Amino acid sequence: MNLASTNLNQHLMQQMGIVIATNPRLVADLLEANEVNLDLAKTLEPLDLTDCYLQNLPQNDSLKLGSAYLVNRFEESAFDGDVDNDTIREYYEAIDDYWSDDEHSNWVGAVAGALGSGAELGKSIVEAKRKKKFFGSDLAEKQASSRQAMIQGILTKKKEESDLRKKEQEAKTKRTIIIASVVGAGLLIGVIVFLRLRKNG
Repeated sequence: MNLASTNLNQHLMQQMGIVIATNPRLVADLLEANEVNLDLAKTLEPLDLTDCYLQNLPQNDSLKLGSAYLVNRFEESAFDGDVDNDTIREYYEAIDDYWSDDEHSNWVGAVAGALGSGAELGKSIVEAKRKKKFFGSDLAEKQASSRQAMIQGILTKKKEESDLRKKEQEAKTKRTIIIASVVGAGLLIGVIVFLRLRKNG
């Protein structure tokens, strides 16, 4: 895993948060298509869906690919809903690289390599066992970091929606004030004209 894929994965997880906030049903469908059992009454809540998604993502290549597709489809550069296969491949590789457990899967290789140089055998076996022991905490750390990124995406989308509603409300209030001012001015002019006509007539 390298820093570039870590940063891209965090960006992609934030984008998945936006997808969840925008259309949680799409992510639920993606999970169901990957044979993840969902309690739809509960799971469509953004945080529950996020947790379910992250619980299943590390070991599910099809879910990684589906995530890359959804993010590409929802990105601002893809307003028309078209997707770019090269971008999807890049996103999939970044997600896969981030979630790959190469420290865990390669511990046997480390032991085998140590057998070739007998002096390092004990040290390599201890190191391999340590990596295996801490793989679970590394996975939990990655899930926590990705969850934070997804929550940030959800919050960003919710704030965007809130700001839009606020602007719409302000525009509606301004229209109401303008209409009331025009009606009030019309009534005032009408009363003045009526009083002058009555006085002159």
